[in-house]
Amino acid sequence: MTVERITFEDRGQDFLWWEVDMETGRVVGCGPCQGWLWASGDYRVDLDAISVGSCLRVFSRNEARARTLNHVIADIAPAPQRGTLPLFDPQQQVST
Repeated sequence: MTVERITFEDRGQDFLWWEVDMETGRVVGCGPCQGWLWASGDYRVDLDAISVGSCLRVFSRNEARARTLNHVIADIAPAPQRGTLPLFDPQQQVST
């Protein structure tokens, strides 16, 4: 899994960056706030439309249509050690 950190322009929003699995488009990290929502496994981004200066198109399992975030992408770089962990990762196996 290749994970990139997408950093947004800071305009006072609760999150400044997302970490995205570049193979699936799934949001796997978010910070400094709202990781419980965006990295829940329910959201993925349009990988063909990611570029600095643009806004992300986001798809949700719970919505019929994509939405476009109102936050401009400031930078795209490799994620440092996966960053934050999602609250729930359906791909992760739990040992008992």
